[in-house]
Amino acid sequence: MRILLLLVAVAFWGCQEISFSGKGKDVPTAGQVSIGFEWGDTFMVQQWLEIFHSQYPKAKITPIYGNYSELTDLLLKDSLHGVFMHERFNSAQLAWLKQQKNSTVNEIELGTTSLVFITSRESQLENLKLDQIRNELFGGVFKKSANESSFNWILPSRSSSEWGRLAKFFSSQKYVTNLKGEVSDSSESIEQKWMNHQPGNHVRWFNSHQEIIQYVSRNPNTIGVVSLNCIADKKDSLALANSKNVKILAIENKQGKFTYPFQSQISLAQYPFDQPVVSYEMQGYSGLITGFVLYCNSQAGQALMKKSGLLPKNYQGRKIELDLPN
Repeated sequence: MRILLLLVAVAFWGCQEISFSGKGKDVPTAGQVSIGFEWGDTFMVQQWLEIFHSQYPKAKITPIYGNYSELTDLLLKDSLHGVFMHERFNSAQLAWLKQQKNSTVNEIELGTTSLVFITSRESQLENLKLDQIRNELFGGVFKKSANESSFNWILPSRSSSEWGRLAKFFSSQKYVTNLKGEVSDSSESIEQKWMNHQPGNHVRWFNSHQEIIQYVSRNPNTIGVVSLNCIADKKDSLALANSKNVKILAIENKQGKFTYPFQSQISLAQYPFDQPVVSYEMQGYSGLITGFVLYCNSQAGQALMKKSGLLPKNYQGRKIELDLPN
């Protein structure tokens, strides 16, 4: 399968019109860098790197996987030369990062991923309503009593972008206007309150998405939250096994319709828990990180993102013209 993947990628690569040349440090195809990636994109990143390294043997990119907090911390400590995140830095964070690094911060959105809610194949549960998710995970934000849940929840660590996405979604104005004492707070203070919330004993935190899938598959009364790439790549044997071992739950959106984290529904903004895949680099010159980001944003890299189950930002596919008989 890996050989076939390489052949397909090389074919796509041949269609590109990107120049990867330079002088001195300005060489986007050679050198050594460390780049941070979210845990949920592991399958896709490994394939990106395998193809890029096969094309440019003088390049050595070391992937460092972590959650949002870990990656940003490593970036500030200069342990990483760039990061691929599931959350955008806001304008204040970008300005502060630019000042700390004394360099331009380049931001490029590459595509869209999403949160996926899973349960055991043996579970009778088929879907989740938004109010149910909110009450199970954030019910204690506005009341002193602890949550009483009929399900056990398994989520990525509290400092993950998945938990941040859930907190941001449910702390939005639509969900706080009817809750006493919250409408007077600023949106940032409300969001922070939800981020810091302790859900209760029915929620456990795992660092590995793969561990979440394995645990949920063995425990029917459990709901897990993972990132899309873990179960969406139908050409990766492990991702395919993951999708067969668990059941993907349909999620109610703001229009009251139940939707799945499929590319078509994410592209139409029907699925409520999408996340951007955004790269940040501050190398200061057109070095190896620039070359790798260019590859990820090229037709070949975007095609691989589509194959991995995510929604590419710029992928247009190959245009074919047919001459039909009159």
